[in-house]
Amino acid sequence: MHSLMVGSKMQLDLMDVNATSHPNYDLEESDDDMFDHAVSFTLIRTYNIISQSRYTVEHLQLLQRRDPLINMLDRYAVSNYKLFRGAVCMTPDAFQALTYRLSTTNAFRSTSSFWHVQQQVAVGLYQLGQSGNGGGVCDIAFACSCSWGLVHEWTDRTIAGLYELNSGVVTFATEDKCAKAKAWVADKSGVKEWSRGWLVVDGTHINLAWKPALNACKHYSYKGDYTFNIALVFLPHSLHIVKSVVGHPGSSHDV
Repeated sequence: MHSLMVGSKMQLDLMDVNATSHPNYDLEESDDDMFDHAVSFTLIRTYNIISQSRYTVEHLQLLQRRDPLINMLDRYAVSNYKLFRGAVCMTPDAFQALTYRLSTTNAFRSTSSFWHVQQQVAVGLYQLGQSGNGGGVCDIAFACSCSWGLVHEWTDRTIAGLYELNSGVVTFATEDKCAKAKAWVADKSGVKEWSRGWLVVDGTHINLAWKPALNACKHYSYKGDYTFNIALVFLPHSLHIVKSVVGHPGSSHDV
């Protein structure tokens, strides 16, 4: 395209701009009017030269939601908690507290305002909560009213911020919390001996995009997919997470 425009300019330079003057124009016409007329003529001639070897296509504006996700969350926070939790998988208070903590991390240090932190985290959490139909980047971008690139960028930044907070937030249970968990298990089960099992584990499988080249059999789950496993260890009485584990499913297909 650059070479085409250079060639067009060379052709236009050879033209006599005076030939563009109209016989009915007033001889006392201002220099500005003459310049505008010359520019218009040049543009028309340039388009004519380009159209000899190119064709034009109407530019179509892609459909996009105009209301960002964070604005909808602001409304849901006071009108519909269920929709709020469905979007970001947590309550408004939890989202407020999380975004405040994330705003102090290095991942969001360059973010200009707290509102923009909330906007980015909302998109990141929304994508992390989607899978299957409607879980593609284009679907996330449409639902959140942002570009595909921002979906990737904001999700990566959200994960980086959460990883920074992980070591300070996820700590193992103290002796006091351990004793409370044991007492809770004994009370709820009615069997004192079961109090020795005072930790609860729950997890999920994350599907891999393709079969791993190394140790593929260790990533093969009971669902017939190649996955890696994320497991959370928490206290039964408070649901406080004390450890997170990421690895291959191995033989623990029922985790």
